[in-house]
Amino acid sequence: MKLRIQDLAALRARCRPVPIRTNRALPPVRSCVENSLQFYWAVYYENSEGRLSRSVLSGSDKFGSFMFKHSLAFLVFACFSFCFDPAFAENPLYIGSHYTPPLSTRQGTGLLDRIAAEAFRRLDIKIEITHLPAERSLINANSGVDDGDLVRIAGLSEQYPNLIMVPEKLMDFSLVAFAKDETPVIEGWKSLARYNNGIVRGWKLMEWNIPPEKLIQVENLDLLLLLLEKKRIDLAVFELYQAQWNIDRFNRKGIKAIFPPLEKREMYLYLNKRHKNIIDKLADSIKSMKNDGTYQKIYKETISKFMEHENGQ
Repeated sequence: MKLRIQDLAALRARCRPVPIRTNRALPPVRSCVENSLQFYWAVYYENSEGRLSRSVLSGSDKFGSFMFKHSLAFLVFACFSFCFDPAFAENPLYIGSHYTPPLSTRQGTGLLDRIAAEAFRRLDIKIEITHLPAERSLINANSGVDDGDLVRIAGLSEQYPNLIMVPEKLMDFSLVAFAKDETPVIEGWKSLARYNNGIVRGWKLMEWNIPPEKLIQVENLDLLLLLLEKKRIDLAVFELYQAQWNIDRFNRKGIKAIFPPLEKREMYLYLNKRHKNIIDKLADSIKSMKNDGTYQKIYKETISKFMEHENGQ
């Protein structure tokens, strides 16, 4: 049986595997070999009319014998074919996010999604935002499973030594306590010691400032506000824009923010240390967005309608 080049090209187009997301700390050759092996067996399966022959070694299956005898050369060809495929050359950076609308969405339309994507684009780097629980997102970025984390307060590198902060803030967070029906007077973090407080696990600043015996941690914002709705906690502490979006979206009656905010903090992007060579370039890219008005445009398009809540309106 003759195997023509055009047959290989057609089969490759039909059975081409989807790039598998693996730990980017591993050599990229691994993905090429995995894809080449898949292609190798797909070609053999196609040419044996859907049956894996039992006579490859005997030689009665001519194509099978051909593939077996020339497997090394064929795998090298396939490996290089996949390695130099532009689709595989575009290796995006994976940035973890535990945020919700309007800051981050699974469609990549949130404020932080768009700012980060544009900042990296100016460096000719593609990114993919992966949505994970807050603590898991940090762990993945620190261990190298993901390439970075979006966004955190300054100073986390002491606790997560493999993470490097990009020294240009992406935005300011207003951290606010929310109550249902009643609005107690809150004056700073120390006031929270009188109440049973809920937070989302992985928000380090809140973990550090609220007494552990007065703290309940949950996995996400929906669960946090549900606890408050059912009055299982006295206060829910969270970032203002996301909480207010959730309250409005799901018509959570009686839940209100307590002003002034407990604290306002600058928030930064972190990258795994293997990307230390682009840290300063990325900071300059974010600055250029602020200088040319791109940052302000994105901010207006995504956040402006929620800004009235910042003043307690």
